[in-house]
Amino acid sequence: MQAIILDALRQTTEEHDIGKVLSALLTNRGWEQETFFLRQMEITPCSSCGRCAMDTPGLCFIKDGMEEIYSRWANCQLLIFCTPISFGGYHSSLKMVLDRIMPMNTPYFALRKGELHHANRYHPMPSLLAIGLLSGDSGLDRDRERNTFEYLIERNAVNMNIDRFASAVFLPEHTAAQVLTRLEQALKEVL
Repeated sequence: MQAIILDALRQTTEEHDIGKVLSALLTNRGWEQETFFLRQMEITPCSSCGRCAMDTPGLCFIKDGMEEIYSRWANCQLLIFCTPISFGGYHSSLKMVLDRIMPMNTPYFALRKGELHHANRYHPMPSLLAIGLLSGDSGLDRDRERNTFEYLIERNAVNMNIDRFASAVFLPEHTAAQVLTRLEQALKEVL
């Protein structure tokens, strides 16, 4: 089984506790994993040109780090987002990747949960685990940010036609034991 990790938490490949724990859990379950350190990659913003839908179906004309992500995404069974949470949303480097996933879809629409969404080009879609790290700023409304982030994950899962998804939100003060327990629980939800 193959997992890809889109990591916007780190600016370097130096491991942090969440990354170490996640990697160990996946390895213990027999999962191969590949991590993309998004802050180090060259990823150009989507130009919304529509070429990937009509002119070159499934192919983006922009040649950058997304080419490798596309090929791994199309063949993985588990997609993992790791991101700092800002105003309940993703880090800009992860958001830029998600803005560029149209080649993973067809130009046609399908009814999904009573809503119109682009049909997926590849099947089956992977499960999704979103890991968010909230700021240590005590002035923020952490519950509101957590709820917004969890809702964003749910809506993205519907939009991407992903049936199994979970989110795990961490605070800087969480211990390694708390991180391990929550990641184990989240993996059970998606695997």
